Amino acid sequence: MQDYLSTLLLVSAITALLSALPSEGGAKRAVSFALSLAVLSAVVLPLPALLSGSREGLSEILDSLSGEAEEGSDWLEAETLLATAEGLKSYLCEEFGLRPAEVAVAVEGDLIDNTVILRRVTLSLTGRAAAADVPRLVRTVEAETGADCEVIYPEER
Repeated sequence: MQDYLSTLLLVSAITALLSALPSEGGAKRAVSFALSLAVLSAVVLPLPALLSGSREGLSEILDSLSGEAEEGSDWLEAETLLATAEGLKSYLCEEFGLRPAEVAVAVEGDLIDNTVILRRVTLSLTGRAAAADVPRLVRTVEAETGADCEVIYPEER
């Protein structure tokens, strides 16, 4: 499958480059026609294996697509958890009157059916944040997120 996609990409890139070359009349049409045939054959060649019921070709394609989807979902999960941590940090700064430099938030969790499920929230507090009402801060985080909350002070790192 990777060879197929590489070939298709290469033929498409060559087609794009050659079609951008300035030429005139029949020569340009002939090159365009030949490149169109190359792209068409690169797309159409794997179809007989799929249509004949060959499980090898089909399973290879499905496995490749599944792997690409998993990589995409891992990235989406990481980005969503990062955005959740940033949102929680903003909320805590506003709610407790803290400066963003005084609070660092790390979250552990999962993205299940487009819903963030947090397991653990770790807060690193410095300055005024370390002197804040930490028990209330922890209760607020646990109530808002449903996750366990741990507070770390820079001396403990």
